[in-house]
Amino acid sequence: MAVVERKLASGVVFYVANRLCVGGSPKFERVGTDRRVAERRDAAMKREIARGRYVGKPTGVATVGSRWQTWIAARKTRTVDDEKRWWANHVAKRCPWFPALRLADVRYVHLKQLKDALEEPYVNDKGRAGTLTRKSIFNIFVPINAMFSDAYRSELIPRNPADWPNPRDHLS
Repeated sequence: MAVVERKLASGVVFYVANRLCVGGSPKFERVGTDRRVAERRDAAMKREIARGRYVGKPTGVATVGSRWQTWIAARKTRTVDDEKRWWANHVAKRCPWFPALRLADVRYVHLKQLKDALEEPYVNDKGRAGTLTRKSIFNIFVPINAMFSDAYRSELIPRNPADWPNPRDHLS
């Protein structure tokens, strides 16, 4: 634990370094522009650790669906509309059990079940039967993997269940 000072063009910003995170690498919590506030936060964190009550960021009960909503709201890319449409038409409609899962409870098995459900034929809104291609299923899993990666980096989950060396190999 330490107070770290970073000089920016707009002034000095203080962070509190935390080494008790997943992965062992230090994480920095932005405190603000006042050194005294940063020192108080650092001291409070040290007291919590000494008492054995330090838990990092409070997570509450996060579900996959709620994490998807907050993650997609934070995205600023051109493909957000496509990702929302994929989520609404295929994941939420065809697999309603998946968004209801607790974020910390998702395992590789659940993602495999999701993939299997997406491979089954379906009837679209126009009444036509269709199936998703392998590339379409991969395009659904790319933002899901990115969402889980962000949740892992934010320390909401202990590991990324969708973290595969090559997702194309696991989705075949």
